[in-house]
Amino acid sequence: MNRTILAIIGFLLMGMGALALILGAMGLSLSPIAFLDRSVSPIGSVGIKIVMMLTGFIFFYFARMDPEME
Repeated sequence: MNRTILAIIGFLLMGMGALALILGAMGLSLSPIAFLDRSVSPIGSVGIKIVMMLTGFIFFYFARMDPEME
């Protein structure tokens, strides 16, 4: 996969996960992932958002890593 696309996907996952956690702490929800709040328990929803952030961080890290280190 192209490194730029992987970096963009990683950044979006990190950003959406962080924004969803911040908004969730205020009692609001981010509309693209609002189905998580409705379909899963509150603890499960927070866990999924944290996993989204970690996955985005991992994607972003691998996209920025030197090709020689792979």
